[in-house]
Amino acid sequence: MTLIAEALPRTSAKRLSPRMVAVVTMAAASLLLMLFAESTGLFALVTAIACIIAGAELYAALARPAGMRFLRVLALGVLLGYAGGTLVFLIANSTFDAASIQYWEPYGMYYSQATLSQAMGLALLASAVLVALSAWESPVDVQQLASSVNPTELLVVLIGGTLTVVIAAATGQFGYQGTIFTSGSGVSVLGSLAGVLAPALLPYATFTMSMPASDRRHRLISGAVAAVLLFLLAVMGRRYLIYAVLLAVVARRLAVNQPMRRRGPLYIIGLVVLVPLLAVGFYFFFALRQIQYRVAPDASLYVQSREAISLMTGADGRTIRDDFGNNLATRPFILSYLAGLHEQGSDATPLSGEEFANAVRIAIPSVLSPDKENTVLRASEELAHPYYGLLPFDGPDSVIVSGFHDFRTAGVVLYPIALALIFRTYLKIASVSIRSASAVLLVLWTLLFGLLYIENSLASFVVLLRNLTLVVVFMSIVRLRFRSAAA
Repeated sequence: MTLIAEALPRTSAKRLSPRMVAVVTMAAASLLLMLFAESTGLFALVTAIACIIAGAELYAALARPAGMRFLRVLALGVLLGYAGGTLVFLIANSTFDAASIQYWEPYGMYYSQATLSQAMGLALLASAVLVALSAWESPVDVQQLASSVNPTELLVVLIGGTLTVVIAAATGQFGYQGTIFTSGSGVSVLGSLAGVLAPALLPYATFTMSMPASDRRHRLISGAVAAVLLFLLAVMGRRYLIYAVLLAVVARRLAVNQPMRRRGPLYIIGLVVLVPLLAVGFYFFFALRQIQYRVAPDASLYVQSREAISLMTGADGRTIRDDFGNNLATRPFILSYLAGLHEQGSDATPLSGEEFANAVRIAIPSVLSPDKENTVLRASEELAHPYYGLLPFDGPDSVIVSGFHDFRTAGVVLYPIALALIFRTYLKIASVSIRSASAVLLVLWTLLFGLLYIENSLASFVVLLRNLTLVVVFMSIVRLRFRSAAA
């Protein structure tokens, strides 16, 4: 899968490896940011170049989605999260001086232009290494997997997974920001499964709906399910919605298996419709966040949604729209958190693996670790912030941040590599265990979403694999039972 081949002339593409162009560009940009860290102009320019590379990679994924490499997908997630979020911040605030707005000042954490440049340099370095190493990763033959699925089996898996999420939402185990955690009982199994399945089910539904082999009944059911999932993803959060929709577009490309240049006007219209649809979803989630202090802690998702819609359309609508605009202008700037840690951590001692060890302990089921509630720190901020002289607060974690906590620059480079390779190995194991193309496709979308959704702590990635294992085991048992019945 090429990175920026589409942007190069055909004669140049033969002489230059697009992968190497991207790697050298990001590595050189990282070095320049380290050398000229105080330059606001260079910072803005590099951010724009990184976004162009991310856009080219995204186009390549849509144009040729058949040969996916997990290292490359994670690099895309890093670029979209750190460079893309920064570009949105700079444009929305009409400034080159990103350090002029101290987002984390209320929490006692500050950053400078120098640490912003150094943090962006680290993100680009990690992305460059991921793209370089992807040359040795065997691609996932998604096209072969997609061609071997059965439409009816796809529909059964889709309905079963969606019912799991809907039941979890109806019983209060899944709702605002996803899986519901309670101090008394923790996270339920059903809520955990719903949190894992919901983002992957939208591309799964889109694939089922778009397959040429699907009949009208399959398309109608899949379309209705996709509408329900869009609402539930809007409840989970903005990034859940946007990355699930992005994967849904990739899923449609896989299903129809036609070159991008042959897409008809309906396809273009569909993409245009996505923009206001996403905007409404973002606005709804923001309204949900605003009403959390107005409703009872155990209020149902129906009650919360009703109150959110009332807030959006009521007398306070203008005020919330202004607040929503301000939120969109600052919230994507997750680079500021890494830069703040870099600023605070110049004299701090790295955790030397404590973050990783805590992530593993979090993933151990409470049944196997009865004293887990008293011995395990659930948020990485509770563990890491005291080392930086900070009080715990909710910051935008990522595998980049976790690596920085544990081993600074070495961790920033090595942790993403390990994560992508672990996910790739997990897919191979799941493929052998389930031996069902329809079920493996669900696992694939789940893992791809995890790689794109960069704003997750290391513990969240480990817990994702734990919860996904429950799904894999269940589907393996069901398939074995069907085989026994058929025999």
